[in-house]
Amino acid sequence: MDSEIQSLRSNNTWTLVELPPSHSAIPSRWQYKAKRDKEGKITRFKARFVAKGFKQKYGVDYHETYAPVVRYDSLRVILALTASRDLQLLQIDVQTAFLYGELDQKIYIKQPEGYVTPGHEHFVCLLHKGLYGLKQSSRLWYQKLQSSLIQLDFKQSEADPCVYTRETEGAFIILAVWVDDGLLAFDDPTAAATIIHHLQSEYKMTCSPAEHFVGLFINHDRQNRKLYLSSPQYIEKVLTKFNMIECNRIGTPSDKSTRLSTSMSPTTDISKAAMSKIPYRESVGSLMYAAITFRPDIAHSVNQLAQFCENPGEPHWKGVKRILKYLSSTRRHGLCYSGQNTNPDTIVAFSDADYAGDVDTRRSTSGFVFILNGAAVTWSSRRQNCVALSTMESEYIAASETSREAVWLRRLLDQIGIRQERPIILNCDNKSAIALAHNPEHHTRSKHIDVRLHYIREQVIKKTIEINHVSSDDQLADILTKPLEETRFAHLRASIGVLEVPHRN
Repeated sequence: MDSEIQSLRSNNTWTLVELPPSHSAIPSRWQYKAKRDKEGKITRFKARFVAKGFKQKYGVDYHETYAPVVRYDSLRVILALTASRDLQLLQIDVQTAFLYGELDQKIYIKQPEGYVTPGHEHFVCLLHKGLYGLKQSSRLWYQKLQSSLIQLDFKQSEADPCVYTRETEGAFIILAVWVDDGLLAFDDPTAAATIIHHLQSEYKMTCSPAEHFVGLFINHDRQNRKLYLSSPQYIEKVLTKFNMIECNRIGTPSDKSTRLSTSMSPTTDISKAAMSKIPYRESVGSLMYAAITFRPDIAHSVNQLAQFCENPGEPHWKGVKRILKYLSSTRRHGLCYSGQNTNPDTIVAFSDADYAGDVDTRRSTSGFVFILNGAAVTWSSRRQNCVALSTMESEYIAASETSREAVWLRRLLDQIGIRQERPIILNCDNKSAIALAHNPEHHTRSKHIDVRLHYIREQVIKKTIEINHVSSDDQLADILTKPLEETRFAHLRASIGVLEVPHRN
């Protein structure tokens, strides 16, 4: 707490003044947290003085609050490029980052508890800098850092505003920003050191090898040109939280013979009351984080269970526990990007659909996955927002959704200097859908399809993507559309780059 107060005062965060009659002071509080290392051991105790921002009034104390963070998709792309190009990785952490943002409104907060200035007990703090807890603080900090990076000749990506690149005299640097944390990938240590020196002259920050970034563990095996992305500590935490740490292990996250539906939800007040005591929503939310960050192999299962959060039944809860059992069996698995591919930095996409797979609505499930340097960088498993009238239509809808992701991914790569000279290959296992993407065939069966879904045809004409046929056996997106038997599931899991992360020496 002493260290926090000293930091606040040295940054000229506020001035003690009497509260004007027409204003009110925002309450404040202390926030405590134990910082842990990758093994879960406590390394230090941290105290932070924060404002109770929920007391702020829109239009009086704040206006705009939006501040972006780097997308996980962009982060995985950067890590895949790090593996293929043998880049070095560093993590930067700006201390008390929000205090560098300068406020443009007059905001008063109460003095810190335990640190009230003697003789000025009735005074309040007139803030000059952004303080943790204020609604606009993250936006002010983002604008401050953005200005600094542009002055250092970094170019901001339009595809992801938190990805910056700098290329001068053969030195290539990529910076991904997540609030006050940054991931720096570079090929020239001298150029990177110069950038870090400039930033350290402006901000108080630490720099260390990138091993743990925004909750994800990075194991960079440069000798074998491989990079692993995982979070076994998070899985351990989830298993412990829901009393599944000693559970029986299982090979797949969902049962191939069972299709979940709302008919399995409780209908009586007694059964609903019993299920309300089960942490279903909390567990699905915990699993959702893993599914969207580093475990695409559970994305479909979690997506299915998330549809029943309003009124879950016992079979739905058993589905959650099955995923937890599967994660217990594969807690050390993660994405593995390799720099030993025959076609490095080349994106390949797979698109698939499970026709009328939803028992309740008879909507289909779309799934896609993009592979870069041996592993998935972006993926999706979601129920389609309309009822498809044929297998061809469901596959065409899925391919159209995939094409939009392909355009974004291509733009991101182009803007960070990794140009895709050839169209992105989109693999689909339905020949009718492929024919419709090239030409307006099957008119009687496709004239009702929404115009916006023909976006894929336009991208094929522009040669942004090239849609090819792939056999169902080689359709990697199959793992994102339906439950599979264990042998095929294990094969597809490895094919999308989800492997066991080796122990470090």
